[in-house]
Amino acid sequence: MSTLPCESIIICFYYMDNDERVVIKEKIMMLLAAGMPVHLDSNHPDFRRAGMVTAEILTQFLGINTEAPLKFDYEETDDTRKLKSLLEGYTEQDFIVKEPPAQLIVESDNKVPDKFTDLDSDDEEEDLKPFSSSDKDLASVKPPVYLRECIDILTEARESDKDFDKIAVTLRILPQLLIDAKGNVEELALEITQIILSLSSEFYMEDFCECRKKILINCAVIAPRTVADYLSYQFYEDNYTIGHRLDILDVIVQASRELSRIAVSPREDEIEKLKILLGDVAIKWLSQISEQEKKKLYYSNFIYGPVLDCFLTILSSLKQGKHLKVMQACYDVLKQFVSVGRLQQLIVEKSLARSNVEIESLATHLCNIPECIDNKMNLLNTHHMFGKSNYVVVLMQNILGALERLQHQSSVKYDFVGKLVGKLAVLGDRNVVVQCLLEFVNRGHENGEQVSEVLTYVSSQHLEAVTLPFFTCDFIPFHELKQFINIVFGPKIVLIGKLCTLLYHRLIFLKYFKDVRPKYLLFYPLTTRDERRYLLTKTLFELLTVWGNKSSVDLQPYEHHLALCESIIICFYYMDNDERVVIKEKIMMLLAAGMPVHLDSNHPDFRRAGMVTAEILTQFLGINTEAPLKFDYEETDDTRKLKSLLEGYTEQDFIVKEPPAQLIVESDNKVPDKFTDLDSDDEEEDLK
Repeated sequence: MSTLPCESIIICFYYMDNDERVVIKEKIMMLLAAGMPVHLDSNHPDFRRAGMVTAEILTQFLGINTEAPLKFDYEETDDTRKLKSLLEGYTEQDFIVKEPPAQLIVESDNKVPDKFTDLDSDDEEEDLKPFSSSDKDLASVKPPVYLRECIDILTEARESDKDFDKIAVTLRILPQLLIDAKGNVEELALEITQIILSLSSEFYMEDFCECRKKILINCAVIAPRTVADYLSYQFYEDNYTIGHRLDILDVIVQASRELSRIAVSPREDEIEKLKILLGDVAIKWLSQISEQEKKKLYYSNFIYGPVLDCFLTILSSLKQGKHLKVMQACYDVLKQFVSVGRLQQLIVEKSLARSNVEIESLATHLCNIPECIDNKMNLLNTHHMFGKSNYVVVLMQNILGALERLQHQSSVKYDFVGKLVGKLAVLGDRNVVVQCLLEFVNRGHENGEQVSEVLTYVSSQHLEAVTLPFFTCDFIPFHELKQFINIVFGPKIVLIGKLCTLLYHRLIFLKYFKDVRPKYLLFYPLTTRDERRYLLTKTLFELLTVWGNKSSVDLQPYEHHLALCESIIICFYYMDNDERVVIKEKIMMLLAAGMPVHLDSNHPDFRRAGMVTAEILTQFLGINTEAPLKFDYEETDDTRKLKSLLEGYTEQDFIVKEPPAQLIVESDNKVPDKFTDLDSDDEEEDLK
């Protein structure tokens, strides 16, 4: 039996002075009282003796009950005598000091020894688990593609059966996967941080620490709020070493530097040069030089220059220009700027920028270009690129082209695109905006996720202008449109309060929903996922509460109240039998409160709408099936319409219209061979 723990306790106690023993006396007594019963109950006599001797020694030197010291009855053995002798200290009188072993003198002539120790010895193999992380060995390992796959591999690293090659490959590829990650990855980033922070290298990997730190930094960059909070909390936990704490601080610092990088704008003299090139003096001078030199000068500065500063300079010169040739030059340069894809590049750069400064004003400038050109130039030909109706299509095509390019980018922020779409829907043709978005969604599910993310950043005052045309769209069949709406609005209904309020409070009462098709579309996204169905029930209760309110019945226009009854029945239509059983009692209470309000109304249409609604709900709740609720009223178109709602929506009488024709703007993203002559007589004919 090994008495090592007992020996260590006594030797540790031996090195304490009297003052220290007095301070810890009470704590030692508590620990002895807890530990002695365990030793005395042991079936092993050696364990019992070791515990008895240790307790005797500690109580003796703590001065506990000196008149009758603690003494157990046990047989003396070599182990007990050895334990009792430990408090006397250590002497070497019985220890024989041996001669040091002879050292092997190795004469080195910088040559490799002729024979190397055999590494295949059976004795060595029992203790070694060889691992090689050379590039040659790892080349055959298939790297993971998704973050969830990486998490699964690293989680297996905690288990006994580990694939070290796969772990090494994962650690090296994970930093790039984090950079390329799209969508909402905060939860995945936090989970990876938790795994990597506690991961230690159990095998030889040269760049383990470097990979580990890169992963943590990238996690903090793509999910700064979540990961930074977690790291800050972990810094004060007890289970981390000083090295871990220093790593946490370094990760936070490096991530902060990465997130605070701001694109450096060109020098002020460069911006001034751009303004001069579109000034009065420059335009007169340009008329004296060759077309080739003119093209070279403008392309190098406006077509290939810094995209944001070029656009703002062109717009500023257009607004401030006073002479016809100056405005014509600005118009031609802006036209080339858009035609070669620079407008699309501007949207991409603002979406990838770390800072969102001035995105509101920039979005306003972009949407107001038609008004600016019309005010300054008053073109007779309204079918040019910057005509109001045509420009909506031009700008939307550039927005959607930018979204396609952003699909393969990391750290994308859709706030600028959201502001742009919102303002364009208000200032331009909102139906064309939505048509472009729906066509974009139809190209792929990933596009739908992007549009859904864009709607998140549409400001509250513009959200209705963007949202409403989705539900009133009359050129897409119902079964297709409801899938589009589910893709675009479904993921965000629960997460975005302003969207939920708009859809299920404001739009429900809008009387310009002339048919019930939009209402069926409105509630459909709530039925496709279990986590959204609670909102269906919540909305039904809110609708019934307003339906039974006396002020609502007395003061509300009949069209609004009829729309409210329709929404209640359609909401009830989407519920399954189990949900109806659960809410049965609550529905009965709300009906009992609301029916007297309707029956007492002086308006016959209100009374009929209340009666029909109550009949339908009680019928489908299975209340008194032998003698179902039935009121005496005159059948009208409205009552028949309400009764038909629980049968669902069919498009047999609905005419799907042709989508509005769009202007097709051809752009091959190439600079034209010839620049428009700024002094052309043909162009001036269209100018006043």
